[in-house]
Amino acid sequence: MTNKDRYEQFCRKQTNIPVFLQKWWMDAVCMGKQWDVFLYEENGQIMAVFVFHYVNKYGLKFILLPQLTQYNGIWIDFPHCISAHKKRSLEKKIMYSFIAQLEAEKYVYYEQSFHYSIVNWLPFYWKGYKQTTRYTYQLKDLSDMEKCFSKFSSSKQRQIKKTTNDLIVDFDCSAEEFYRAATDNLQLKHEKISYSKQLFMNLYQSCFSRGQGQIIAIRNKNRQLYAASFIVWDFMSAYFLLYTIHPEHRSSGASSRMVWEAIQYVSDKVNVFDFEGSVNEPVELSYSRFGTEQLPYFTIKKSKSFLFSLLVKIKAKKD
Repeated sequence: MTNKDRYEQFCRKQTNIPVFLQKWWMDAVCMGKQWDVFLYEENGQIMAVFVFHYVNKYGLKFILLPQLTQYNGIWIDFPHCISAHKKRSLEKKIMYSFIAQLEAEKYVYYEQSFHYSIVNWLPFYWKGYKQTTRYTYQLKDLSDMEKCFSKFSSSKQRQIKKTTNDLIVDFDCSAEEFYRAATDNLQLKHEKISYSKQLFMNLYQSCFSRGQGQIIAIRNKNRQLYAASFIVWDFMSAYFLLYTIHPEHRSSGASSRMVWEAIQYVSDKVNVFDFEGSVNEPVELSYSRFGTEQLPYFTIKKSKSFLFSLLVKIKAKKD
């Protein structure tokens, strides 16, 4: 039995593994290929996993996050009632084990974002890895929609209220229409979509068949699509995974209404709405106006190729 097979069994037993680390998610975004998992065991029991996607190009191995995936990497099932000291000691032991397995992969470049529950990356630092702090934005406690709405800035509240009479919400937008709209809206801005139709359809079907995904669209009364989002969720959080807005309707309030409808839709399923963050300043500002909390998470990197490191830096400056 392979590590993937054992991990699949483990995921069936554990209800609290985040969606981006689930075997079915990795199968969907990697098209069933080019991903693997390390296992850490004690007394025959899996206590931690390290999920990763890889790409082989020109005989070189790159370990990277798969598309449409906010994070993966390490997840640890800590024993209940473990002391802080023992928890850190176990965490260090687990991370060193995973780093040793990672180094055995003979990669030339490694980059992954870890789940925000991983707050200690020191074992990676001690082994020569580097870290960038990123931020996601979360709206917590979805049990009271009136309370959630009251947390929104006055400008967001006005935008949402002004759409009440003119725009409608649609929960039946197809995956085909969503992808077509996302592609067309980017073309209007002379940009290209970053993920293939096959990838999106594969992921949509995997999420929808499990009752863990939904497209939410905002239209005018003539059924013209103004904005749409694709949200996914796990046992605890919903994620604002993808969205598209027609450039001509950015000031219509449709995008704010879309977010509000998404929050209401998942409020009986999860207790956290995760916007997934952005390094784009206007987007960050918009997310913060929904009354969100800023939450840091780590992106860990290591390059074993000077030339590739140089190319990554050049691309980062261009972006």
